[in-house]
Amino acid sequence: PTRLQEVKQQLQDLESTVGKFASTSVSIASDKLQANNSLTRQADAYKALRAKQTALLNTTETLIEQQQKYLETLLVQSLQDAENRLTDCLMQARLGLAQSSDQIASASPDKDYAATIAAYRSFLDSAGDSPYRRDVMSREAFLEIQQADNRDSAQTKNGAPTETDRHSGALYDNAIDLLEQLLKKYPGHPGNDRVLYELAKAYDRRGDTTNMLDALDRLAKSYPHSAYIDET
Repeated sequence: PTRLQEVKQQLQDLESTVGKFASTSVSIASDKLQANNSLTRQADAYKALRAKQTALLNTTETLIEQQQKYLETLLVQSLQDAENRLTDCLMQARLGLAQSSDQIASASPDKDYAATIAAYRSFLDSAGDSPYRRDVMSREAFLEIQQADNRDSAQTKNGAPTETDRHSGALYDNAIDLLEQLLKKYPGHPGNDRVLYELAKAYDRRGDTTNMLDALDRLAKSYPHSAYIDET
């Protein structure tokens, strides 16, 4: 009996040990599963962080590129604005010089407008669509006619054509060209009555009676109340 009891006790101890081992195995398996799940979650979290980092880097690079393009555009615009301001200043300076020359020539006894005409031409060559363009074109044309008239009046009445005669002819021709341009580019301008009057005068100086009469006819029809009609 004593031996039997010992064997039973050993069996009970063995069963208890097996039970504990089984319980420990289950616990270990559970811990392993939890550890695997934890590692999986950590790996997923790491991947998510890496994805966010990549997206942030891409966004940063895009923002940097956009900022660079914006700054380049801003710089180009600033340079263009500065160039436009400089061009405006140069045009104003050329116009100022031409007007000063005009005043000096008008006040001089000989009324020599050669330098003034050259100054106005220089302005027109670089003026583009300046708001002063029409006024300068008309003023240059009027001065060319006046300059040619002054030269003609100083010549000998009878005699062969001189170099001065040919120069006067070129002045009249250039004035005609400018005045015709004015009428085409600014057809409704209120000052075109004088343009037509000066145009008729220039054609008359060149001996072109047909175009002179045409200009006077246009003056009478377009500006019937103009003071220049009384001067024709």
